[in-house]
Amino acid sequence: MIDCKIQINRINNVFFGNKPFTAGTVNDWSGPSQECELVFRVSGQSIINWGEYSYTEQPYIIRLMPSREKMHRYVTKTLEPGDYYLLSFESGGKPFEFQYAPVKNHESIAGIFEKLWRVWTMRQDGWYNQALSTAYNILYELEQETYLPSEKVGLLAPAISHIEAHLTENIDVTRLHELCGIGYTYFKQLFIRKYGLPPQRYITRLKMNIACEQLSQAMLSVSEIANQLGYGSLHYFTRQFHNEIGCAPSEYRRHIKSAVCKPDDRS
Repeated sequence: MIDCKIQINRINNVFFGNKPFTAGTVNDWSGPSQECELVFRVSGQSIINWGEYSYTEQPYIIRLMPSREKMHRYVTKTLEPGDYYLLSFESGGKPFEFQYAPVKNHESIAGIFEKLWRVWTMRQDGWYNQALSTAYNILYELEQETYLPSEKVGLLAPAISHIEAHLTENIDVTRLHELCGIGYTYFKQLFIRKYGLPPQRYITRLKMNIACEQLSQAMLSVSEIANQLGYGSLHYFTRQFHNEIGCAPSEYRRHIKSAVCKPDDRS
């Protein structure tokens, strides 16, 4: 099981396909990098060497790679060219280790990755918020290893669409179940099974990650960011940010480049 309690500060890229690597191609990425990667292979084979880890990556294996600030040598050797999904992101959260594991419900994970790739490449209105939400869906699925039948997942779709479309507004979570046509208690149970968080915490986490991205850009004031995310009270926004990230927004902005401010490991 992959431990995916991860803070995504910024999505840098989403890729699907295969690099022009032929069988026998060796690639050595030994320089430092701030980027973390989540890779899901759907075809082909490669040998992966990361520090002390070495394994053959076959289809339906997920690979979670931390940033290479304290460099482990990262080498891949292509055995059979194939396709894979790649999510490249920056994380200011609690450090995590290199991880890989087979994915049991690979069709479900592949479907979410495909949605993420479409959102990222098409870039329609609200595309970044949707991409961030979808990326977290992948992490939650991998962490929980608890998959709902497709018909039950479909029940939550109207609520998720509403959240993605109105994420910068004040969403009334007590009415989301009405969009799905089911009772509140059942809705909340399904939501937690699917995403690993109750609806309000899920929304708050998405908002705080958008706040982290905006704070890192230093273009808007903390008050302006709070207003854009639907918070009428700066004090309440600051408290929510501290609860989720582990420090005040102003402190996060001051220390973002040196990554001194690290989110708490809370679920």
